[in-house]
Amino acid sequence: MLESKAPGRFSRRAGLPFQRMGDEILVVDPKARKAHVLKGAAVRIWDLLEKPLAPSDIARALSVEFDVDEVRARRDAEKFLAEIEALGLLERAPTEA
Repeated sequence: MLESKAPGRFSRRAGLPFQRMGDEILVVDPKARKAHVLKGAAVRIWDLLEKPLAPSDIARALSVEFDVDEVRARRDAEKFLAEIEALGLLERAPTEA
């Protein structure tokens, strides 16, 4: 899981263009020349990542908004964060001293 490997806060990669299209978000990565479509809870996570958040904060928000167990929400959030980090769409926030 993402948090256990490297705790911290995460946000969307700065300057990455994206467009909301109904219930989906299209994220374009000009460097990789790829586009990614986000659906469902991934859209909400993307919105939350406007500012740096820890996976636990994202899980709490998802748990309340989607009425799911916080443990499941955290597992799903960490999985999604790991996926978009591997795609280069995510930044780690600087650690606070």
